Order: sequence, then structure tokens, then C-alpha cells
Amino acid sequence: MNIQQIYKNIRDIADPILSQYGFTTIGATYHKRISDELYHFIEFVVSKDRTTYTIWVYPSSPRLNPPEWTNFPEQKGNPLGYKAFLNAKLGIGNGASRFSCRTKEALVESLSNHALLAVELHAITFLEQFQTLPDIVPLLEYAEWANELS
Repeated sequence: MNIQQIYKNIRDIADPILSQYGFTTIGATYHKRISDELYHFIEFVVSKDRTTYTIWVYPSSPRLNPPEWTNFPEQKGNPLGYKAFLNAKLGIGNGASRFSCRTKEALVESLSNHALLAVELHAITFLEQFQTLPDIVPLLEYAEWANELS
């Protein structure tokens, strides 16, 4: 499958589930507006060889890096870095689970039976703790970014 087909299949399966939690999407990045300055993101990232994908889960704000927000929601920056990876068993920030998308069947199976269950179990709860900009500060990849939020 080409990358567009993979992302279309992800959206076809993920949209009904993530929309229940208030997320919308363009491309492969789901976002939810919490306030003018705070958004929640669930981003599906397909490997270069198009055989696996990971899921990044993070809050972000246009105040952290305004130039990166010019193509919102596809380009906006991840202020948590590697702490944003979804691990299907351990939650957020514990190394990334890699889910198969080698074939359409593998993608459907991995989304339906593993990835989206992990999103509901771990990602939604994780993101709920970020309701204001100061909530993000303890997990920022770079401590100096805290100045941008004050």
C-alpha cells in the first residue's frame, strides 16, 4: 500500500472511535481543541518502509513554537519528544509499540485489536490531565520551553 492508502485506512477505522472523544483529523493527525492555546494530539506515524506505524500522544500549544503551527494540524511540533510514544501495554512514555501495516489486513487487525484499544485505555486518560498550559510543563522535552508558557 502507498502512504495515502495507509492513512485513509487508518482514518476509516479510527475516525468513528476518536470522534467520540472529540477528536477530528486532517491527514494522520487527530486533534482536539481544549482552548485557544492548548490542543491534544494523537498522531499515527508510518515507518519509511510502510510496514509499521507508531502512535504519538501529546498536548501542545501554538505558544511553544509559532512557526511550526503555520500548517496546523499537520505540522505543529511535539513538545514531549520521545515521552509521547504510545506503548500498548505500558502506556505513554514507555517506548513505542510498533503496529503492523504491511498489508491492509494487517493494518485492520492491528488497529482494531491492539492500537485503538491502547489509545482508548492509555492515550485518552493521559491527555485528560492536560487542561491548562502549566499542566504541560513537567513533561516538556526542553525545560526552557516552560518560559514560553508563562
